[in-house]
Amino acid sequence: MNGALLTATGEPISPDDIQSIARGASIPDGTPFLIGEDGDVLSAAHVNAYLLEASRQRAYAGDSLQAVHAPTLLRLLQHVRNRQNAKVDLSATKREDLVDYKDIRRPRLAAGSWNNELAILSSFFDYALKAGWVDQNPVPRWGSRQRSTLADRTSTHRRERHLTEQQLRFFLEVGLRGDLPSDRDTRPPYPERDYILGLLLATTGLRRQEAVLVLDCEIPTPTTMPASGVHTFTRYGKGSRPRDIWITDTFVDKAQLYRSSNREKIIARAQSSLRKRVREHRALMTVVEQDNREPPKLIIDGHRVKPELLSNADRARAVTRRADGTIEPLAFIVAEGGKPPALRTVNQWFNDAVNRVSPLDHPAQPPSHIHVTPHVMRHTFAVRMLAALIRLGRETKSNPYHFLASPEFVVQQLLGHADIETTAIYLRAALRYSDELPDALRMLVAESIGSPGGSAFAESDTYS
Repeated sequence: MNGALLTATGEPISPDDIQSIARGASIPDGTPFLIGEDGDVLSAAHVNAYLLEASRQRAYAGDSLQAVHAPTLLRLLQHVRNRQNAKVDLSATKREDLVDYKDIRRPRLAAGSWNNELAILSSFFDYALKAGWVDQNPVPRWGSRQRSTLADRTSTHRRERHLTEQQLRFFLEVGLRGDLPSDRDTRPPYPERDYILGLLLATTGLRRQEAVLVLDCEIPTPTTMPASGVHTFTRYGKGSRPRDIWITDTFVDKAQLYRSSNREKIIARAQSSLRKRVREHRALMTVVEQDNREPPKLIIDGHRVKPELLSNADRARAVTRRADGTIEPLAFIVAEGGKPPALRTVNQWFNDAVNRVSPLDHPAQPPSHIHVTPHVMRHTFAVRMLAALIRLGRETKSNPYHFLASPEFVVQQLLGHADIETTAIYLRAALRYSDELPDALRMLVAESIGSPGGSAFAESDTYS
């Protein structure tokens, strides 16, 4: 049972109490809700009714209702109760409460983050007005378009942060993999794992959460790789939108090194934890049905399931049993304990990588104004994909934009953007895929890895 807890003292409520309260209030499993300090959900009845209806209608993608919307509503409710009294619901919010909330909250956030938070609050009050909980929407508005006067109107130029080819290779190899000739003690415990995650992000455009929940069976092996050198699988990402993810033979070769080294080591060490999860029925037992002529299938409770239809929650807990009895997680990227890494853990891997490269003096070092994060890998993919397509077009066609009549649609599909305006930050004008796209992808991944012999930064390189 998932709950966003509201207590004046901040003292936790036990999981058993949460489940008891939720059952008594008929709140379905997985729905976020607010609990009063005395265990009473009725003190936030309107907020909980809103969260329940949003959950039933699947109004928001993924776990954003629990991870973003509920905490945002809770934050305002706490503010309103501090100004009024500890028993009011969010429907008691007055215009002056919101104005005061902005004065306190806005300085802590970037303009876009504040506007996103305001949109969540406005959605609640729009719903409250239609439901008859309030007589008037407290969000102050002005003009014929009824724009919110609480919104931040700061005009900002969004500058996409991306790495050049050499900067990317340097960060992958020296930062994430820890190829530091002068100080081997700073290497990460699982260098091939950290490297392959960075390479996966930089060569597919996957978001951080999408990448850590990719299944091992979705990445082919060298023996199952198509003769074309490019493999695709479907992934449902933000907004539950499906898109094709492209994997090249060069990436697969690197992935196989990670599988046979770091991944096997982590799985071996995690056997006790994995077996305990299986015994306690906290793991989803599956059988992977692999046929080189067909995409893999998962057998769960006697039913065949396409991997792309597995939810994020099931991807995180899915395991299979090998012929020798070893319990293997289905996740491709695994952390200690045999689970996919938490997002904060991935952030820490990248922060550690930044700390490795920051003191160095090397021409391929990322510039100081770019703090390399998983999302910078996504930006880098978008920019490099466009550059690769243009370069290939110049080499193969008289018109360098032959298959880039509308590149933003190409990259919109690759990145899974819902709004073409988001993609337009990277690219301008696109029409459809071209036959040359797989060649451009293969060229892009090969350049990220460099020579087959290993690191582009040899032991003889000088770091200071």
